[in-house]
Amino acid sequence: MGPSPESGGTSGSLKSTGSIDGYVYAGSTGKSTGKSMIVSRLAVAPEGYSPVSGAMALIEGTGLSAGTDSRGYFRIDNVTPGTWTLVISHPSYRDPVRITVKVGAGQVTSVGPVQLGIGYYLFIGIDDYADPSVNDLDGCVADATAMRDALMTPGSFVGYGRLLVDSAASKEGIRQALREIGERMNREDFFVLYYSGHGARTPDGSKEVICPYDSSTTSWGRDITDGELADWLRELPSQKITVILDSCYSGAFINGIVTRTAKTRGILTSELQGVPTTQDVAQGIPGKIGKAALMNGIPGMKALRMAGYTVLTASSQDELSYEVNGHGVFTSALVKALGVDRGSADTSRDGVITARELFDYAASETKRETMGWDSANPGSPAQNPQLQLWPGTNPPVLRYR
Repeated sequence: MGPSPESGGTSGSLKSTGSIDGYVYAGSTGKSTGKSMIVSRLAVAPEGYSPVSGAMALIEGTGLSAGTDSRGYFRIDNVTPGTWTLVISHPSYRDPVRITVKVGAGQVTSVGPVQLGIGYYLFIGIDDYADPSVNDLDGCVADATAMRDALMTPGSFVGYGRLLVDSAASKEGIRQALREIGERMNREDFFVLYYSGHGARTPDGSKEVICPYDSSTTSWGRDITDGELADWLRELPSQKITVILDSCYSGAFINGIVTRTAKTRGILTSELQGVPTTQDVAQGIPGKIGKAALMNGIPGMKALRMAGYTVLTASSQDELSYEVNGHGVFTSALVKALGVDRGSADTSRDGVITARELFDYAASETKRETMGWDSANPGSPAQNPQLQLWPGTNPPVLRYR
């Protein structure tokens, strides 16, 4: 493609031309599989990718070109303003990459889809709680690990991810992991927090929390309220944030009251000990509690309903989150959408699974799976996932091409 001339500086001026730069990456198995290279404006290689040195970046129809260095970086100067085709090639990789680039006078145009950025992730799963008064769980660590494996696959655009399980997922451990991720992110990147573990709600409905490893039956101070979580997330440089909660009453994080104060409470009271999970019922084991301290109450204000936050929850504010075969039903649907059925979940076919696309797929699967499980409502799903999506937003959850 030849240039589409645009007004620039005075001919002969240093500001009369522009520059193009970028980074070239390829999968670690690219040479043997013929996998194509990718071009990014970010100096962070996606998970499973490495910089490509010795690639040639050429502006088609001109004699302008530059090679990539050990970081995969190239820069071409003295480019006439206009719209050009940039071709990236390397003898060890099958397909050249062709990108249309618009160059402005006196500007450096960085190549790559900056509007999407790359993904940063924190996965939390807690089966074994420190306080013996807090009942331990099954499947939460497996759920968090499965989500990690689904989102951080080779070839996905991943900057960094952390998996915190059991003792590593203390309140301070979670806080520090968010700080570490925030230090690595750029404004154009996106962030996903996944949590599988106990969720609790006070009897008066005034507080909804997620319960880290060091959660206690004697103090709210070791739990993470919706208000605290919002405060922590607000410190991230990007506001493309998706929170995924697979815990009972997780819908209360959308519909609950924002609180940041501490008060005494009991996580497991005697009247709750007889409430079984679906898995317990299926196995004929009564008397175990599910993924929550089952607190009653009517929530009021919206908790995380603010610009920048998208929340997917496994259930509504008054529902349990069910488990089958060692995994949460909702999480199993998420993993399927991000993995083996990615083509169906990505309805736009653009190589990006957004929060809306992921929710639509997982909610449909969860409702279908739990249809009729509640004996009181045999014609309805027992679990109804919820979505909070701020108007005009739909952040990425996974970029895979």
